[in-house]
Amino acid sequence: MPRRNSVVPGFFRDVVRSNKELTPLSAFVRDSRDSSESHVKELVRFIRSSKHEHILITMGTYNMQTVAGELEMGLGESIGNKKIVLTGSRLPLGLSDMSDAPFNLGYALGKVGFLNPGVHVAVNGLVLPRDQDVISVMYTPE
Repeated sequence: MPRRNSVVPGFFRDVVRSNKELTPLSAFVRDSRDSSESHVKELVRFIRSSKHEHILITMGTYNMQTVAGELEMGLGESIGNKKIVLTGSRLPLGLSDMSDAPFNLGYALGKVGFLNPGVHVAVNGLVLPRDQDVISVMYTPE
């Protein structure tokens, strides 16, 4: 069961020291396994209405690549110069000291300004190609 409120804004406020203004917004908090087409449409509306060109979305890992593809299709040409990065973790932020969430958030935040416009997935120090399975990258040691 997901939290009622995201802890990500607090993480950015209390831990991340950035010269850039970070504006945490919350579209919704939901277990990614329970997300639906209507949630993706809500994200598309949220992104279209955003004045920001760099957008970082935190979500569960189970359907990250699917959501990325659906966002790309839903946004189409309206994506303009926006660079959207989806990231997640094996363990949620704040749940354990051993969570990969702080690393993945920091990596995604650092990459968002350097990617081409479009929708990207960033986990474990990698920006994944669309056909790369997120779960295998996160849970399978090389």
